[in-house]
This record gives sequence, C-alpha cells and structure tokens, in this order.
Amino acid sequence: MPTLSDTDIKARMANSTLILGRDISHVGPACYELSMGSIYYDLTEGDRRIDASHSGSILIKPGHRTVLITKEELKIPYDIIARVTSKGSLLRAYP
Repeated sequence: MPTLSDTDIKARMANSTLILGRDISHVGPACYELSMGSIYYDLTEGDRRIDASHSGSILIKPGHRTVLITKEELKIPYDIIARVTSKGSLLRAYP
C-alpha cells in the first residue's frame, strides 16, 4: 500500500474525505499535522477532564498518561491505514 503524497492528501481533503475541520496549511510531505484542541484528559489524575482554553497551553507532567483531543476529525476510508504519532519537537523536559 503506497503512502499518500501531499497532493493525494489535498485531493481527498477537497472531496471532504480523510480530514474534517482541516487546515490546508497543515499538509506536509506525505503527512498532515493535527492540531490539539482545548480539551484533554489526564488519566493519571482520575480521568480528569481539563479545559485549557483559558490558558492556551497545557503542561503534561512526567509519567502522566493523557488523552489529547484534536481539532480535526479523521475519516479514514477502508483502503487507507493512518498512523498518529506525537511530534517530538514539541516535547520538552522541564527542570
């Protein structure tokens, strides 16, 4: 199964498939960068729902497990496999 190119991704997005609530500027070479929404869940603290809309940022403590909710919704057809990973450049260690 081939990897979708940026042109393929944009074509599917134009047909309102693959990614809903999308931003065309997030398309990269053979990828789409998801955006984090303002709500996330900290599973380490009793599945606590956290609304980060007032602060505009979040801090995930070391060792905490979280569920991050994206702004986009993926609509993956049966003929495609998608892989979602965290972006390492956004991860920082605080002293």
